[in-house]
Amino acid sequence: MTPGQWIAELNRLTGGGLFPDNYLVFDVETTGTVFYGANGADKPELNGYHDVITQIGHCIVRGGEAKHRAGIILDWMKPEYMEHHEFDVMKDSGWLVHQLNYLVDIFEQKGRTYQIPPDRMEAEGQDPIKTLEAYYDIFTEARKEGLKFVGHNAWGFDAKMMRYHFRQYLGKDFKWRPDEIIDTGMIEKAVQDRDNENVSLPWKTENLKTWSRRMSNSPRRGIKWNLDTHVVGKYNLIEKYNLNMDDAHDAGFDCYITHLFLQTLKDIHGTEVGSL
Repeated sequence: MTPGQWIAELNRLTGGGLFPDNYLVFDVETTGTVFYGANGADKPELNGYHDVITQIGHCIVRGGEAKHRAGIILDWMKPEYMEHHEFDVMKDSGWLVHQLNYLVDIFEQKGRTYQIPPDRMEAEGQDPIKTLEAYYDIFTEARKEGLKFVGHNAWGFDAKMMRYHFRQYLGKDFKWRPDEIIDTGMIEKAVQDRDNENVSLPWKTENLKTWSRRMSNSPRRGIKWNLDTHVVGKYNLIEKYNLNMDDAHDAGFDCYITHLFLQTLKDIHGTEVGSL
């Protein structure tokens, strides 16, 4: 089965809505990966804290073209915002500064740039509560319009982070619908295992959510799907769209790349030729 044929079959089995003309891409940058829904020691109640969103990005797509994208930094440094946190350790600014500097060091060791160090958060960050309120409204309006949401590993991470923050900091819930999110990360994982159709394609009982979660838990070794270290190179997105990868891990920029990737998959679906 060619990549195009496999993607066409995935589209058919998920109801034919894998490539909408209009959609909203979203992405978050955070202080780490400790949040509800993680496994084992990653559970916040065991660590004594819950990582927070440092930046929310979105890209609004109309007619297959990106019309607007942005990445808003959330400034959690001020004491009045720290009081909203669920865990006591997070109410000390030292916790946040430590988390951010730790990520700066980790990224530097990998030759990459963490985009939200403490000084940038203080200089450019916005009121986190008002920012979350704005995104709750954006997401609600997108849902009313019938837009699909798109994200790279969205089911496994970004969607859970957003829902937690809406509940914890706004007292509002945004329960994701089973076929509402197109997860490009899980598509990339599955396309590499396309010859194993019984595993890579959705089962009759699965929706986008359950299929994506099964792909996320796939133990197969050697499958790569990272957005900046794998996808952009494999699909020649840097050359095709003249991307400056110094901007990688900025939430707005990552949303734009995710949009470009979904459009590339749509092109492959349309041609049903070539080999990935």
